[in-house]
Amino acid sequence: ALLMISATAFLFSCDNEPLFTELIDSNLQVIIKGTYESNNPGVWIDAVIPSVFMLDIAEIRMNGDRFANLRQSYLAALNSSDPFFNGTGSNYRCNDLYNGKTYSGVQIYFRKMIFDAATDLGSPVITIFREKIVNGFDFNEFQIYTQADFNAKQYNNLVFPLTIELPYYITYNRDKHYVLEIRLFVKENIKQYTGMDVALPDTFCAFDDTEIPTAAGNKYIGGNVRAGVHMYAIGEVASINVSTPSGTYTCAVESGKNPSSYAVPPIVANDNSLENVPIGMRWDIYSNAATSRSGWVLEGTADLTNAANGAVVTVP
Repeated sequence: ALLMISATAFLFSCDNEPLFTELIDSNLQVIIKGTYESNNPGVWIDAVIPSVFMLDIAEIRMNGDRFANLRQSYLAALNSSDPFFNGTGSNYRCNDLYNGKTYSGVQIYFRKMIFDAATDLGSPVITIFREKIVNGFDFNEFQIYTQADFNAKQYNNLVFPLTIELPYYITYNRDKHYVLEIRLFVKENIKQYTGMDVALPDTFCAFDDTEIPTAAGNKYIGGNVRAGVHMYAIGEVASINVSTPSGTYTCAVESGKNPSSYAVPPIVANDNSLENVPIGMRWDIYSNAATSRSGWVLEGTADLTNAANGAVVTVP
């Protein structure tokens, strides 16, 4: 449903906290992407593809600060041209963060994640999205726990919120303009499940269980949401070209860190060109000729401590 407000009217959250007005002037832009890559994602070749992905987010916080507490939803066609999957991303409206405060993490409150192409007893499964009945299965409610945690009566919700640590801490400065990029690994990360628990449809799609394998009889499929964040100040970034064959994955991580320690590394490309790399830091550059998102090989280090905005650096 479309909510129309006047320029002077306030929106309120469910606990009656004021949100923002149409006149809000924020120096922060939040972008949501459905790709592993931060730039130049590859074409979609996954063999298991429903036709649409529906995402409903209650709010986003940073260090508990409620700067984006207006519920927003996204409907994305599962193809390489949809902005959610082509590297462009979709905006999430937000307020400014607190000036001078150092931020270390993001908390995302996922309400729903839905793929269509779910069936039960031979009939399409239906659910509610944007206050309408749609074909699809909301698998998010079964991502709240791992099956092992549920069996052990450890009820720690994994997706409300999903907590992601920033790869490098940011001290917010309202004299600058920032981009907070949140990447939910959807593209090339979909699996069709069959024969799970009686609480689940006979056949449905959700994220691949590469992190926490599931088995027949499992009700919960949690622990398989892979996401990453990348935050930078506009006008304080460089590009890095990596001297590796085209078609490989490349990534940049803060010097001394390993890309395998991230569910999704902060800066990743499906070629040898990394974009929006913050200056004033040293970056270790890795590649993966197998394009398997693992087995990273160190290519060299890019020293951007004294680099100018817009600089282009080649590694090695």
